[in-house]
Amino acid sequence: MRQLADKQKVHAIVERYRPMVYRLAMQNVKECHTADDITQNVFVKMIEANKTFESEEHLKAWLIRVTLNETKSFFRLAHVKRNIPLPENETLALSCDDEYIFLFEEIKKLKPNYKNVLYLHCYEGYTIPEIAKILDKNVNTVSTWFRRAKKEKDHTLRRVSHG
Repeated sequence: MRQLADKQKVHAIVERYRPMVYRLAMQNVKECHTADDITQNVFVKMIEANKTFESEEHLKAWLIRVTLNETKSFFRLAHVKRNIPLPENETLALSCDDEYIFLFEEIKKLKPNYKNVLYLHCYEGYTIPEIAKILDKNVNTVSTWFRRAKKEKDHTLRRVSHG
């Protein structure tokens, strides 16, 4: 009976956090099949780790950290440049309006540290200190990355809106 409960719990976790893990992977690798592979690897690692998490936030932070590590491993092992073009005929597995897709595409152009911080803050709702803890970085470093990311993003949006 415990095994059935565990399977149901894992299924519930995957259903709840898969979109977040996929978006974070997609934002970094820019290719849907690789993002799918990374997403699968993250949940396999979760099952294999068989960890007990203190809270939902602890679980979410762990999944984010593992996702970022998996994307780094992908680039390290595959010797792939970070600028893999997203094929025009592929769409993100998100139900978004055009503005959201435009913003997401602009965020993907940022440096990896900048886009991860901006994504975690703007789309996942984490504070700068929480992001610093997740990324195991100094709060001032994360704050600088966030400020620079916003500055780059704002500059791009102003340039586009003024033609």
